[in-house]
Amino acid sequence: MACEMKLRILLSFTLSFALISATSGADFTELLAQAEEGDVAAQVQVAEAYAKGTGVGKDATEAAQWYERAAAQGDVGAQWALGTLYLGAVSY
Repeated sequence: MACEMKLRILLSFTLSFALISATSGADFTELLAQAEEGDVAAQVQVAEAYAKGTGVGKDATEAAQWYERAAAQGDVGAQWALGTLYLGAVSY
């Protein structure tokens, strides 16, 4: 069970990173619209973009807000990222 959860978290972050890496400004606008409509995957990607400053200015507060939205919908990767962000364990 714990191994499965770790795998899901790793997969979530791997997919998010791959998608964010290829995001341009126009793509980010579309991604943001999807996130605002409640798309969990888009919310995580927007959070990652803000956390890393990929395609947008680096903004930890904005990243936390998007992680919170995705975490509230049960995304375990977002829950983990939000927790580490709060603890200061990850420096973006």
